[in-house]
Amino acid sequence: MIHGESGQLNIGPYLIKKYGTVRTINSKKMPGHLTGTVRHLTDPKKKIYIATMEEGLYSLDVNALEVTEHVKSVGNGVKSKLPGYHGKGLYSAQGTLVYSTIMVSIAGMLVQERISLPGLWRNLWEQFRQ
Repeated sequence: MIHGESGQLNIGPYLIKKYGTVRTINSKKMPGHLTGTVRHLTDPKKKIYIATMEEGLYSLDVNALEVTEHVKSVGNGVKSKLPGYHGKGLYSAQGTLVYSTIMVSIAGMLVQERISLPGLWRNLWEQFRQ
């Protein structure tokens, strides 16, 4: 994803500035196989969301490389808080963050988190399609 406000490209754990400077996100702060990057809902000028295949969800300050963990990546004794077992994609728009995951018994599903007030984060995920 290209973050226009900061002039940076995000690919996996890397942020690449316009003229080639590469910065790496600390994998201990954001563990997992990174699978999706989208604009932040409440602070899009400074932050992005990054999701992992292990169902982790993080906010990243693209300037300071500060990581906020919203949903911990599954593994090493951590149990999933989401239905499914393998994260596949991420989308954000119109006050909604959508995270897609694979289920064993069905082809796939989507879950979403609705944010009703600026800066409010609730771990209230809603399954809306099977």
